[in-house]
Amino acid sequence: MIRETLLLLYQGLLRVLQPQPWYYGSYYATDTRWLRWLKAVLRPQRLWIRVRSRQIGRLPYFLTTVQPARANRKSDGVGDVVSGLRRDGVVSLWTPEWALWARQIRDQYAAQLAGKGSSDAYQHNDYQQVYDPRTFEFFTHEFFLAVWAQHFDCQPYLRAGLIVNRTDPTTPTSPTRLFLKMPNTLAYRWHWDYPNLVQTALLLNDLTEADTHMQIVRGVHRRHRMNLGPDDAFYSDETIARTGEVVPLIGMAGTLWFFDSNAPHRLWAVPGRPRLWAKLEYTTGNAIVPLMHPEQGFRVTVTGGIPWHTLSPLQQEAVLPLT
Repeated sequence: MIRETLLLLYQGLLRVLQPQPWYYGSYYATDTRWLRWLKAVLRPQRLWIRVRSRQIGRLPYFLTTVQPARANRKSDGVGDVVSGLRRDGVVSLWTPEWALWARQIRDQYAAQLAGKGSSDAYQHNDYQQVYDPRTFEFFTHEFFLAVWAQHFDCQPYLRAGLIVNRTDPTTPTSPTRLFLKMPNTLAYRWHWDYPNLVQTALLLNDLTEADTHMQIVRGVHRRHRMNLGPDDAFYSDETIARTGEVVPLIGMAGTLWFFDSNAPHRLWAVPGRPRLWAKLEYTTGNAIVPLMHPEQGFRVTVTGGIPWHTLSPLQQEAVLPLT
């Protein structure tokens, strides 16, 4: 009841003080600074999570919920990726090494990627518990962890193992003016994710803007976001057009995308043009619910056992919550 009252007050205030045509239906999210901070005052929990995880401000570690990153081996190219992430919130790169990984993962998961249906009608995620050593090597790759350790300025943690995804929608993405109320289709709408959730994705097939792909807004990932209710959780197309440049996550198979999903993003769905990718999610170890629950018996294991002796302290700490 309190949330509904706050949302009604906020929407009334918005109509009086900023009566613009880009707020309608379920699209009352805004990047107007004073409105964002007004919502943070009304419901400060999300802001407090980000402050205590050192993503807003720089509290001493002993006052936070995070810890300094463990030592890692030197990885070439990390600095360039981190610089791009801090500036834009989204970075891509392609090398022959990542293209080889894409071929190997696609071959290994060929059955899952061949067209398996899904209950949500647009995508299928495969969550594994048992991995072969080669796949485990990929999803604990020190390059990824070193990037996110520097980006977060603290220890990153894997939220799950490797997520192999086929996105094959039956309904296309339409302008938000036509999507006024759409239950169960969050990914189609401009939204943001949990605080301090970031992702690395490897394209397993070639994608152009004519294919199903993700879109994200560049350079706005550091802005604090929260909502007072479900009608305040999504951006209209008109708001996004005023917010920043939209980046399509496309490229050749083997393209790596790093992105901070606090930036507004959505699925651009094209029926008959599926996207295949392998995705990894990272957090700072805050209140985000894990996708895999070791306490419920869902543990990541490796054929022949986890090779702890081969992992750096950074890798060991990152994978520990899943084991």
